[in-house]
Amino acid sequence: MSSLEEQLLDMLPGLAPPPGVTPDFVHPYSLQKYNVITLTVCMTVSTLFVAMRLYTNARITRTLNWEDYTCFIAWLGLVAIAALNFPLRANGDGVHQWNVPLSHLIRWAQYANALEILLCVVTLFTRASIILLYERIFAPNRISRLYIITQLMFYINIGTTSVFMFIFIFQCVPRSKIWDPTKPGHCLDIFAIYKTSGIFSVGIDSVLFILPQYSIWNLQMSWKQRAKASAAFAMAVLAPVASTFRLVTGIRKGKNPDMTYATFPIGLWSAAELTTGIVCSCFPAFRAFTRVAVPKIASKLSSIRSSTASTKPTPSSATSSRGPKPNDPGNRSDRSYHELGSISYHDYLPNRPSMMTAEQVLADGGIWKSMMVESEEEFAGMERKGRVKARGG
Repeated sequence: MSSLEEQLLDMLPGLAPPPGVTPDFVHPYSLQKYNVITLTVCMTVSTLFVAMRLYTNARITRTLNWEDYTCFIAWLGLVAIAALNFPLRANGDGVHQWNVPLSHLIRWAQYANALEILLCVVTLFTRASIILLYERIFAPNRISRLYIITQLMFYINIGTTSVFMFIFIFQCVPRSKIWDPTKPGHCLDIFAIYKTSGIFSVGIDSVLFILPQYSIWNLQMSWKQRAKASAAFAMAVLAPVASTFRLVTGIRKGKNPDMTYATFPIGLWSAAELTTGIVCSCFPAFRAFTRVAVPKIASKLSSIRSSTASTKPTPSSATSSRGPKPNDPGNRSDRSYHELGSISYHDYLPNRPSMMTAEQVLADGGIWKSMMVESEEEFAGMERKGRVKARGG
C-alpha cells in the first residue's frame, strides 16, 4: 500500500455518517468507560477465585484434578481477552464507525475477529472445567445416567465451540475480506452467527445450572444439607443470565452496519458470561478455603498484632529494678502465647491419604477441629487470663 493510499485511508470515515453529522476523529463519543469497568471487575473477581481454588486444591485438600487445569487455562484466556482490548480500543472499539478512520477500521476488524476466535477457546475450557467438576462429584459411577449426561454435555461443548470457532475463522471467503470489504468475495451474516451462538450458549449454560441442582435435590440427605449443597452451585445461574443478555443484545442490534458501536455490548456480556462460568467452577472450593485458610490468616494477623503490642514499654517494666521471674506468666509475649496455644489439626493435612477427595475432607469433621486461644485481656505486664476453645469443623 502506497503512502498516498495510507493517507487517504486515514482521512476517510469507516462508515457514511447520518445526515447532518460530521465525522469526529479527534474526540469522538466512546463507550470504553463501560469496558474498563467490566474488565476490571471480571479480572479482579476471576483472579481471586482462581487463586483461591488452586491454593485450596494444591495446599489444603491436595487434590488437583483435570478441572483445575482447564479452569486455569480458561483464566489465562480471559487475561488474553483483556489484553486484546487494548489494540481494539486504540482502533475505534465502542466508537461510532463514522468517527473511525478507515485505516483504523481495518485493524479493528482484524483484532475483533481474533477476539471472536479467542472467546470460543475460552468458552470451551470454562465449560469443560464445570462439566469435569460435575462428573467427579455427582457421577463417579460410569454406568449411571448422570455420567452419560455429563459425557454428552462434554462432547456437545467441544462440538459447538469448535463449529463456531471454524465459522468465525472462515466467515468470509477469502478470509481477508473480513477486514477489507473492498475485496471480491462473500461473507456470512455476522449478527446471525451471534444469534445462533447465543441460543446455544443459553441452552448449554441452563443445562449446566440445572444438572447439579437436580442431582443434589435427589440425594438422600436432610433438607438443610441439600439446601447448603444447592447454594454452593447456585451461582451457576449467572451464566445463563449473562448469555441471555448477550443473545438479546445481538437480536436488538439486528443488521446494524455500525459494527464498532453495535457489537461493543455483545463483547461486554461475553466477558461477563465467561467470568461467571469461571467463578462458578471455583465456588465449590470456597467452603474448604474458609474452613482452613481464613482461620490461619486470621491467626497470623492476630499474632502480628500481639507481637507489636508486646514490644511497647509498660509501667511495671519501667519502674521495676528486677527482671520478671522465668516462670512468670507475664514473661510470655503475645506472640509466644499464641504460638503455644494455636495448635490446629489442619496443619497435619499433608499426612492424610493422597486419594482423599475434597468432599471426603469436608465430611470428616474431626480433621477440621482446632485449638484456638481467645485472650480476655491485653498483655500489659500483668498476669494474663486465657482459655482454650475447641472448635469443631
